[in-house]
Amino acid sequence: MPKASSARKRAAAEDLPANVVFERDIRLDAKKRATLTGAEFEHYHMMVQNDGTIVLEPRVLARPATVAPRTLAMMDESVANLEKGSVGGAIDFARYRGLLDADEE
Repeated sequence: MPKASSARKRAAAEDLPANVVFERDIRLDAKKRATLTGAEFEHYHMMVQNDGTIVLEPRVLARPATVAPRTLAMMDESVANLEKGSVGGAIDFARYRGLLDADEE
């Protein structure tokens, strides 16, 4: 497959919406897989929307050894509490709605 010239890449980039860095057409292989050439991350979270749009969000996974011991202990305690059914009540965020509305102005 021939590579796009620099001039063609610039012209195509000018036609893209502001938040799109590049776009490309892909096809699925026989096993229904797509290859992400030039991907910047190793792991992605995939979401399929009602209209068939596929959204990939980069994920950076941390090894447990790189997470602070106190943080790991708090996470273990939280999971244990959840398993015991010892959880807090629902939080009503309605009182904070005014803050969100003020930020949108």
